[in-house]
Amino acid sequence: MIRQEEADRIRQFKENPDSLQPFLQQRETELRNQLQTQVGLRREQAQRTARSASLKSGLSTGLSSLLLAIGFSIVGWSACDRSEKQADAGARIRCKGLASHIPTP
Repeated sequence: MIRQEEADRIRQFKENPDSLQPFLQQRETELRNQLQTQVGLRREQAQRTARSASLKSGLSTGLSSLLLAIGFSIVGWSACDRSEKQADAGARIRCKGLASHIPTP
């Protein structure tokens, strides 16, 4: 079903065919602007989403690396501590950089 406004416009174009071209150009311009706005909004949204994902990924990687480094440090320190405690028994684990702190028998 055609709305009254559209029916009036069709009658107007029948009566004055020269008014059709300016109307179509105006609609084309309106639709083009509308599409450009939508594309711009979607592009901005995609960029925000990508930045957010990148930031989350970077933070996750950094935190994982930090926890891994802390874990390895704890394992290294405990090995050096055990080595120090077992030095009297003759068992010795070499801890580079820490060897001067471990007493030798």
